Amino acid sequence: MENQRVSWFTSHLMNASGNYKKRIQPTDLYKPMAYREQEEQQNIIRRFDSPEQKEDYLKNLLSKFGKQKEDTDGSQ
Repeated sequence: MENQRVSWFTSHLMNASGNYKKRIQPTDLYKPMAYREQEEQQNIIRRFDSPEQKEDYLKNLLSKFGKQKEDTDGSQ
């Protein structure tokens, strides 16, 4: 908790000095373990055992977002 408070104070001092082009967030200076674990879970790479599983997953995503898979061979 103390590290979070220090990162909050430090980020405000850094932003107030005006020496930085972008705004410094407290999470740029310190990230709690719960935040790191949540970030790691979001960065999980999906692996497939077979090409069929991958195709099914991709078709599911396309239907979920309302997109239709277009033919790329150029025939009409």
